[in-house]
Amino acid sequence: VYKRQTLMFARKMESAGEIVDIVLTPTLRDALYYQNLFKKARIFTLFNVFNIYNDYTDDYILSLKNPDTLCISSWYGPRVYELLAELPRMINRISEITFNEINVLGTDTHKRISTGKVTINYFKKLPYREYLAVLARCAVTILAPRVPWSGGHSVKRNDAALMGNIIIGSDYDLRGEPYPHEFTYIDLRDLITKLNYLSDYKDQIIKYGMANRREALRRAYINEKTLQNLFNLILTNF
Repeated sequence: VYKRQTLMFARKMESAGEIVDIVLTPTLRDALYYQNLFKKARIFTLFNVFNIYNDYTDDYILSLKNPDTLCISSWYGPRVYELLAELPRMINRISEITFNEINVLGTDTHKRISTGKVTINYFKKLPYREYLAVLARCAVTILAPRVPWSGGHSVKRNDAALMGNIIIGSDYDLRGEPYPHEFTYIDLRDLITKLNYLSDYKDQIIKYGMANRREALRRAYINEKTLQNLFNLILTNF
């Protein structure tokens, strides 16, 4: 079914190719696809990252940062609860893992529970500024397991990087341009292995997360120049 739907979508896109003048894409990976599909169109890449709050400075983010705190960023689906059914138990079993607080962004409840050394804070959908504040407190963001194809996979990844987080995600989550400090996991045991590794570098993980932030800010700056080029093109031709 997935392959059939993909083929139908590609055919519809090809039929629209002659009337498309401008295409905006969120990653270079997508831009390469549309360059092949829409040969006459102008392709602009706008990364899904924008530094819209000037008060979220490096110093402010560092004042919130807790090296023992994880974020789990989800899309309001049941898979995040499958992950949380086992993750705290395994963290409690391994004394070397220092992460003792988990903030879960994107759930259908708002509560705080404790199990062993781990405290879990569940958050419903938050206003964007409050959502960024929770991310800023975390040192690492885990992207909850995703399906092979779903839109917006890069948004939460970029938000986490902008707030100075190391990123851990699946192959589907980490498509496109890489960040300096991100890890892939394939199952829960693999995820625990990554967390155990990062715990050995506790004095470095905030520095690693802030390196991701610098890359996110660089992409936001590129967006500003890309938007200006896009506006100039529109003004010149219309």
